[in-house]
Amino acid sequence: MKLAPFLGCMIPIKYPQMEAAFRRTMPNLGVELVDLAGFTCCPDPIYFKAEDALGWLTIAARNLSIAEEAGVDLVTLCSGCT
Repeated sequence: MKLAPFLGCMIPIKYPQMEAAFRRTMPNLGVELVDLAGFTCCPDPIYFKAEDALGWLTIAARNLSIAEEAGVDLVTLCSGCT
């Protein structure tokens, strides 16, 4: 199984230990992580979605499209990005 991690803007900066644990655990479960270029920050769904729902959905659709074009499923560690 291959998955593309979408780390958003918070995981690498505020919670790098979560990313490290994820990257160490997934291969043990038979999951190959495929890092894809071009993702855009979600951005914060609480503020941005309320302010500009169409823009928020467009960014999410773009990120999903990047993973779809690469032929891999997307996984995120951030509850905001989910």
